[in-house]
Amino acid sequence: MVNLLTNDQEMVRTTIHLPKKLMKRSQQLVKGGKVRSRNALIIAALEQFLDEWERKEIDAQFAVMAEDTAYQSLSLGIENEFAESDWEALQAGEAVHQCSEGSCTTRASTRQRGRNRPERARS
Repeated sequence: MVNLLTNDQEMVRTTIHLPKKLMKRSQQLVKGGKVRSRNALIIAALEQFLDEWERKEIDAQFAVMAEDTAYQSLSLGIENEFAESDWEALQAGEAVHQCSEGSCTTRASTRQRGRNRPERARS
C-alpha cells in the first residue's frame, strides 16, 4: 500500500462531488490496498496536478524570456562580463593535482590539452 499522506500536515475538512465512475475507480484502488484511502488518493492527485500546473507556468515564463530582446541583451552582457572568470574557473576545475613526496604540482588534464580559449560572445 502506498502512503500518500504525511502526518505533519494541517488538514481542513471540505466536501467535493465526484462522478460515479471516478468514485468507483478510486474505491477499487482503496479496496485493492493500493492506497490507504480515497482521501489520500485525492490529495496525491491534486498535488500532482498543481505541481504540473506550476511547471507549465514557469515554462511559459521562460518562453517569454526567449523572445524578449531586452532580456537577451542583458543576459549576453552578463555572460560577457563573467567570461574571463568562467574560463578561469573551468581551467581550475579541470586541473589535475599530482602529489608525490610531499610536493604537489598541477598540470592541465588530458581533456584540457589542445583546447583554445573560447571567443567572447559579442553583444
